[in-house]
Amino acid sequence: MSKVECLTIGSFQAFTKFLARDNTQDIVLFRGQRADWPLIPKLARIDADRPILDAERTMLKAFKQQSLPFLSMTPATDWDWLALAQHYGLATRLLDWTLNPLVALWFSVRKPAESTRDGVVWMFRPTDDDFAQETEDPFSGNRTKAFRPNHITDRIRVQSGYFTVHKFVSSAHKFVTFNLIGRYKPQLTKLVIPGKSFPEMRYRLDQFGVNQSVLFPDLAGLCAHTQWLHSFLADEKKLKREYKDSSWKLGD
Repeated sequence: MSKVECLTIGSFQAFTKFLARDNTQDIVLFRGQRADWPLIPKLARIDADRPILDAERTMLKAFKQQSLPFLSMTPATDWDWLALAQHYGLATRLLDWTLNPLVALWFSVRKPAESTRDGVVWMFRPTDDDFAQETEDPFSGNRTKAFRPNHITDRIRVQSGYFTVHKFVSSAHKFVTFNLIGRYKPQLTKLVIPGKSFPEMRYRLDQFGVNQSVLFPDLAGLCAHTQWLHSFLADEKKLKREYKDSSWKLGD
């Protein structure tokens, strides 16, 4: 059985060097995580009060009925409804990916590492056959696929958002874990980001215009980025003590 390729990337320079060599396919999707969690959607991680597929239908129905006063447009398809619900935090069978590798890296290093755990950036090279079509039913496909959502929110647009839509396996009573799907393993690469590298990568990303204000284009994103520029996360403060030259800190 084939294994997923795994590489350790210890610096921002090493990350961009790897991309220059390996990010050459027309469409490559990336997903950043602060730790090496399984690639399963949020719906598979909640403790539902009923069978999970019943919970999925009930929650999405309630979202469709009650979200209308807050929307400037009404989604036209279940794909759009799922993408919108996922955007606002509802547990769905979707898992977030991005076409932009720097966006994925930012999500991996945006906060200090959890204890001694390293972050990861997943890299997925899909074929044309791996994409779902809008004419398909997102709740009944014969396998897990990727799809590109319509730009129904600014966040999806600026984050170059894509998703994988996960198949529920009735015989196992669970959703498929993406990195365990045999057919996809040769198309996946896991880039391990050492926790000690998070501060340097976070600031290099900001130098390249990848930060909370850009990726969350609203007042909350603006405030979060402004505060970050003028304060220190726990791992940044430690690094600052090690560096005599304060020029590494943007905004100084």
